[in-house]
Amino acid sequence: MSPAGATVTVPAALARCTREGLHIEIGNAAEEVTSATQLVGERSIDVYREPVKRQREVLDLLEKIDGETPDPPLPIEVDLAHRSIFLRALEEQQRGIVERLGDLKDDEQRAATERAQELDALVRAVKTSEQAAG
Repeated sequence: MSPAGATVTVPAALARCTREGLHIEIGNAAEEVTSATQLVGERSIDVYREPVKRQREVLDLLEKIDGETPDPPLPIEVDLAHRSIFLRALEEQQRGIVERLGDLKDDEQRAATERAQELDALVRAVKTSEQAAG
């Protein structure tokens, strides 16, 4: 659990991909709800609880950081009470970058690699803050 009011600053260069990652997380949770509705047999509302809870958490975080990226992007303060959702979004963006690397030209590949490294540094900072708080 993070100390009350603990935050991390997302550099402006990562603001857009952070928000994109959060939007992807909403979509992932929505897919889980859809999958739950397709389960065969007796249905229980319990199968919806976790993905709907995650959707609400992501939406709450997006509302707190303003879901749209201004132009030019500005740094974002993220409340670490949303640490798990925030980490999922960052890690999703990292995976997406790594998966696309082979399809990119040299200059694009270098820029994408740099972005993935910046995201990795942010992920490590958030995880380090969790260990320090725990």
